[in-house]
Amino acid sequence: MTSRGIAARQSGPEADWLAGRRYYPRVSRAASVGLALSLWPSADPEVVEHDHDDLPIDHPHLVQAHGRRHSHPFVIDDTHSVWPTRN
Repeated sequence: MTSRGIAARQSGPEADWLAGRRYYPRVSRAASVGLALSLWPSADPEVVEHDHDDLPIDHPHLVQAHGRRHSHPFVIDDTHSVWPTRN
């Protein structure tokens, strides 16, 4: 195949396919960030007041936190398996 044939081939559908492969990841990333920003709550507090009706009153977490209803920086862990609902 001559160099003219290769150049002609690159300006056809293959070039469009290559351009799509080049820009798709950028568009996909931008769309993902936009979706995350639109779905994430605007007020996302670090410290959350919550209670533990499922733990015994002498559980170390409740003793350290001074009772069933308390607040502290919230993370999902062994003591906090789900995000608390707003009361």
